[in-house]
Amino acid sequence: MMDASVKYLMVLVLPLAAALALGACAPKTDAQRLANAEAACFERAYNAVGLRGSVGAGFSSQGPYSGLSLSITSDALAKRDPEQLYESCVIDKTGHLPTQNLYSRLDWRG
Repeated sequence: MMDASVKYLMVLVLPLAAALALGACAPKTDAQRLANAEAACFERAYNAVGLRGSVGAGFSSQGPYSGLSLSITSDALAKRDPEQLYESCVIDKTGHLPTQNLYSRLDWRG
């Protein structure tokens, strides 16, 4: 014989958990696809501005270390306009214009 709390769990909680699990498998909405495309295209536009790099130095148990990383994209070499690159990238990925232009984004620091 089942306890009342176990019946409650089976009747109410298990169907809810199943619905949530199936919802996670649902196809992405246009808004989700647009947001993902904008994030990927933002990164591409950011890298199109020019040479990017970082320098690091420090000490570890094995002694001093240092590092240097430089990168430049073909978009930067071709001097493509980051705004045009961003917009065309989003359109190519989604068929829609971005929700806002690149230069009006608060996180843009190109």
